[in-house]
Amino acid sequence: MFTDNSYLLDDESINFDGDEDEEEYIKPPRLIAIIGDEDTCAGFVLAGIGEVDDLEIPNYFIADSKTDDYLLEKAFDAFTHRDDIGIVLITREASEKISNKVKNYKSVDPAVLVIPGHNGPYEIDLPQKVQIIEDRRKQGSRRGSTASNTSVKTTQSHQSISASRRSSIHSIKSLK
Repeated sequence: MFTDNSYLLDDESINFDGDEDEEEYIKPPRLIAIIGDEDTCAGFVLAGIGEVDDLEIPNYFIADSKTDDYLLEKAFDAFTHRDDIGIVLITREASEKISNKVKNYKSVDPAVLVIPGHNGPYEIDLPQKVQIIEDRRKQGSRRGSTASNTSVKTTQSHQSISASRRSSIHSIKSLK
């Protein structure tokens, strides 16, 4: 086939300049907006994502328990309608105050992500059917059904794996 590597130098097969007919699919970089408590916003701003546009409008909105719901909705709408924002981060506490607005937001551009605030992580509510399955699984393990047998088999397989690791480590040491 190719014995002299001439196929690597074929300039006709590689187009470095790009055709004029090609469309550019890469969009310019976009900002991350934050709606949340002062600690969360300060952390993200200190991490380097704080920006102020030409009209001196920042990409963050500090909200506390006293912040009016109308102002939160206004900030949410402003961030979701800005062309220079690709992701809107909103803390759980702020999203609960405007829950209808966040739940009814259907667009993926910009993406809206609910994050934990300064109060720490939060548990995600499982859908009702998933919760029913989890409850049945727990009840089955209490009765000694197949769920408990599965966990025993898993434990036995982990023990055999750890034993094989010990023997392989020993054989490696003995070869040195």
